[in-house]
Formats: sequence, structure tokens, C-alpha cells
Amino acid sequence: MNKRSITRILAVSAVAAVAAGAMAGCATGGGEESGEVTLTWWHNATADPLQGLWADVAAEFEADHPGVTVEVTGYQNEDLQRTLIPNALASGDAPDVFMVWPGGEVRAQAEAGYLKDRFGAKAVTATPAGVERLLRGGGFDLLHFSGHGAARSDDIAEAKVLLKGQRRGTTVREQFLTSTDVSQNLDWTGPDSVGPIVVLNACQTGRSGELFTTVGGFAKAFLDAGASAFVSCLWSVQEEPARVFVETLYEELLKGTQMSRASALAREAARDADDPTWLAYVVYARPDAVLETV
Repeated sequence: MNKRSITRILAVSAVAAVAAGAMAGCATGGGEESGEVTLTWWHNATADPLQGLWADVAAEFEADHPGVTVEVTGYQNEDLQRTLIPNALASGDAPDVFMVWPGGEVRAQAEAGYLKDRFGAKAVTATPAGVERLLRGGGFDLLHFSGHGAARSDDIAEAKVLLKGQRRGTTVREQFLTSTDVSQNLDWTGPDSVGPIVVLNACQTGRSGELFTTVGGFAKAFLDAGASAFVSCLWSVQEEPARVFVETLYEELLKGTQMSRASALAREAARDADDPTWLAYVVYARPDAVLETV
């Protein structure tokens, strides 16, 4: 079969969120009756000089705006971007203002927003148990992951994507989904079944390598499980051309463009960024495959 019907689309984001942005002006203090407002601000400075600088900025803002209190908290950058902000956004209890460096987490949030707006995609609980439960259950046509990945050809059984961290007290333990987890938990094959398209927009997760008796990696794991197509990256990619590639690929497929042509157009669009990201993508699929929307 060379057609796919998109009816249910799920987005797995390492940040477990479908929207991002700095929010300001939310009164969390005394409210309108008292005329007092408390703003919460999370940043990624835990030592001077930046920690002191941001404290001075908050004090100046309070001086210029009587009745406003700014509660400033500094966190380790990885904890802030990979766990605290995504969890706060997902729970609807985000700070009024937060700071992030541009990169994988921000791209993941932007792609989740695109998938939600374009397809009505649903975010998935980005924990090992949540993702494995989703994979075993099936019932979707597109699985999209955006975030951090790592794979070595000489240790391909441990190819992995970074999921939501597990907070324990003041520390955050990283959690992953490996290609071995996929192989052990997944079977979409069946007499009349058509597996989903799988897109891992994460560094290195398109790599393969030799195991004792076969080839390993995410591509082999998902294709063996019954995926109808697999798209990913062979090496580390830049966030903007990576976003351009996948969005162009989706837009072309939705127009009815064949997979081979859609992939070529996506590379061409990403190539304008003038770095090698456009070359990093691997696409495992029938070249004449097309999508049929219903």
C-alpha cells in the first residue's frame, strides 16, 4: 500500500508541552483589590555576576513600578529548560517570565505548537512508561519526536532520545527511550494494518550499527515493528533548518506530493540555512508513497 490516511496524530516532545513562551502580567499576589502584584521570574543564573545582575534588574523594576514584587529564582540551565519549564507549562502553572537559551528544548516546543495548530496533534506524556504505553497501544498515524538524541554506531543498542527528567528532591534524573526499548515493546504488524510514519527530529537518531546477529538502531527497530516510514538525522543538526525540514516535508506530503519529491523539497528548503543540516536527514519509505487525508 502506498497511501496513508492521517486521522490521528500524536506528538512526543521531550519537553512534554505543546506551546511555549514567556508570559507576563499574571497577578499572583494581592490581586486587584489590594493593588499589589507579584511576578515570578525564573532564570538560568545560579552564581554571580549574572545572578546579582538579574537581582538588580528586578529591584529596578520594582522601584519603577510601586506595588509590584518580583520573585526571582535561579536554576541550573539544564534543569530549567529540560524539566522545570516544560513541566510548568504542561501543568498550566508556569512562571510569569522565564529565560531560556535557544536550542533543542525551544525547537521542540515550537514543533509541538506547529503540529497542534496544523494537525490537532496531542502531546504525549514524555516519560519512559508513558511513551512505551503509547507505542504498545498504537492507534495513531504519525509519531513525531523533537528533542535531544544520541547514538553511536559502535554501541547502537543504546541509541536514545531524551525524555522528561524525573525530579528527586533538588536533583533531576535524566530518562531516555532507547532503540532497544522500541524493539522490545512494539509490534504494529498485522494482516491489514498500515503502520504510522515515525519522525525523530533529534540528533544522531538516524544512525545504524552492527549488533551480534543483525543491524540495530531506531530505524531498524521502528521499521521492523511495522512503521510505514521513518525519518531522522544522521548527525547533530541546527534547530532552525531542522524545523524547516520537517515542516516543509509535512506541508508537501499534505499536498499529495510523493515522498521522494517531498524529501527533496524539504532538503532544498533547509539548505538555505547554509549549514549541513539539510544533508543529515535519512528517509526510509517507498519513494512513490503519498498521503491521503480524510
